Order: sequence, then C-alpha cells, then structure tokens
Amino acid sequence: MREALFSILGPDLTGARVLDAYAGSGALGFEALSRGAAEATFVEPAPAAVRRLEENVRALGVEAVVTVIRGRVLEHLARASHPYGLILADPPYELQEEPAFLRAAAIRLSREGILVLERDIHGAPLAVPAGLRHTRTARYGSNCLEFYAPVPGDDLG
Repeated sequence: MREALFSILGPDLTGARVLDAYAGSGALGFEALSRGAAEATFVEPAPAAVRRLEENVRALGVEAVVTVIRGRVLEHLARASHPYGLILADPPYELQEEPAFLRAAAIRLSREGILVLERDIHGAPLAVPAGLRHTRTARYGSNCLEFYAPVPGDDLG
C-alpha cells in the first residue's frame, strides 16, 4: 500500500510539511522525507513505538526536520499552530475515530494540501466534513486509501 500511495502522490514532495498521524513505525513520514518533504511530524501514543521512531530519526540523521510527539492525534491536531501540506493517517481500525480525525484534520490542512486516510474497505461510509472534499478512493484488497483536499476558496487551512 505504501508503494501505491506514493505512486499516486508522485515522486516529488519538495517543501511539504508532513503529518504522519498514528505513525507506528513512521514509514509513511520517512518516505515523504525521502521524496523531498521539508519536515515531518510523527504522532504516536505507544511508548515503544515512540522509542523506535526516535531511534530511526537518529539513525537517519533527520533530527533537524523531524518532530516526534508521544500522544493522541486528535489532541495534537487541536493544539497544532500551523497547517500541513500532507497528512497521512493509518489509524488502528479498532479506534473508530475516523470521523473525528477528518474533522480535526480539515482544520490543519493547508489550502493546497492532501489528506490520505487508510481504512478498511468494509467500514461504514464516512461523511465528508466541512472544509474537505473527497477526491479519490484507491482500493487494495480489504483496505483502501481515501484522498481528500480542501474545498477551493475555503478559509480553513
């Protein structure tokens, strides 16, 4: 799925400010950095995963452009003071917080930004919150990638 995602996004993410929500291993954020993203923020609540993320940041030598936050994504989005050009989210399916996540992320997505949400294809349809428009669904087995962009002319991001 990661290869498909970045094939859709394209090879050049130069200058993007990236949020890897529900970061886990950080694979999505690190891939974005390798494609030219200017900075990445990783948000992950699990202490062991945060330790691995911090180790990977040091091993890759990207401390200057990475922020690792141990905490909940929804709390980070409520506190964040700047927009993101690319928001990547692969939340644990059992959390069932996709609707709340989309509402919170809509406010933090830049005017030219892209939000990508990985989810179970069999999950309930998601309502698209104010400020976002659904642009694409890419299906891969029992999962899919849902792509969103800001509503043109909206002042949310």
